[in-house]
Amino acid sequence: MTAEMEALIQKTGATPNACACKTCASMCKIAPCLGTPADILKIMKAGHASKIKATLWMTGQVMSNLPPINMFQAETSYANGCVFLSNDLCTLHDLDLKPSEGRLAMCRLPEGQSIKYPAAFAVALTWLDPANERIINEIMYRYLLENG
Repeated sequence: MTAEMEALIQKTGATPNACACKTCASMCKIAPCLGTPADILKIMKAGHASKIKATLWMTGQVMSNLPPINMFQAETSYANGCVFLSNDLCTLHDLDLKPSEGRLAMCRLPEGQSIKYPAAFAVALTWLDPANERIINEIMYRYLLENG
């Protein structure tokens, strides 16, 4: 487990899990799970750069006092959801490439567990962390190479 994932677990109170129930699959149909800059770079390096798009995450502004956040995430469509969703399963999961929000998302909390901070918000904030500037620059470079 990476130090970044450990920090996300500490901040959110969530633990990594894998669930393939209909509720979890429906999350993937609504929107792709957010990845940290390290997650997205790993996906791009694995040959999926064409499936990553520049986005502006506005949820934090709508639901909290977070600013809009420029980031890169999996491509999505209203008709099919996340580009990595196939037969109601994440194709990145078995490749150890599933983005952090997806690894921490839960359709139900285990008995006695509570969430301290939403995983989506914690992952989104990694895009504002100055420590990730080098990784974000590499993502932008790869994105520009892929998309001209």
